Amino acid sequence: MAKAKKLPRGSWRVLVYTVTDASGKRKYESFTAETKSEAEDNNKYGV
Repeated sequence: MAKAKKLPRGSWRVLVYTVTDASGKRKYESFTAETKSEAEDNNKYGV
């Protein structure tokens, strides 16, 4: 499971690694939520 980090404004963000492109760069998806558990549990990748 990806760990959530608290943002300065009080919400929580999870950064999820999704894919590596053809040039070798990693691509990430970001999810924000009001609570830590929402951010960690409610992303479309289930990570």
